[in-house]
Amino acid sequence: MVFAISFFSTSAGCQERTLTPYEFGVLVRENGCESAEQVAMRQPDQDLYLAIMYDLGLCRKQDNAQALAHYLQSAKRGNDESMYSVFLGIAKKGSPEHPQTDEEIQLAQHWLVKAGEKNNWRAAHVLQLCYEVGCWGLPIDLDKSKHYKAVMEKYGPNQSFNRDAQQQASPAVGTR
Repeated sequence: MVFAISFFSTSAGCQERTLTPYEFGVLVRENGCESAEQVAMRQPDQDLYLAIMYDLGLCRKQDNAQALAHYLQSAKRGNDESMYSVFLGIAKKGSPEHPQTDEEIQLAQHWLVKAGEKNNWRAAHVLQLCYEVGCWGLPIDLDKSKHYKAVMEKYGPNQSFNRDAQQQASPAVGTR
């Protein structure tokens, strides 16, 4: 019911906040592609929603290159989730047979750090690990690692939720 009200106010052009990617996915599932595309085109950051559509194959043929291009446009406008998604898109392109070029590594690092600076918890998690062990061209820096761990803990998902999920996934010792 709440989502239906949100959808109709959005489709009437009354919504002032941007839909989250999750809400957009629900919109596609509940109301179909035509409604979702109309709503996406009225959002302030259309490239984010086009990127999601291409990335996940929602209402469009899945296309990593198109997704990356739209995430990059959104990232340039300051969207931290898109910044992190640019990093992921570049990371997904590499393989042992075809490693990333130095230019791709620098671009991935640039957007990863920018997302982390905007307190994106996913980027902070990667940065915390990279500054701890050295990866993506970042040097080991334990002070930065601690900083990004604090960012991740502050802005990331609820830690007690994660512990509960882990406990449910693995039975207690001695039980089967």
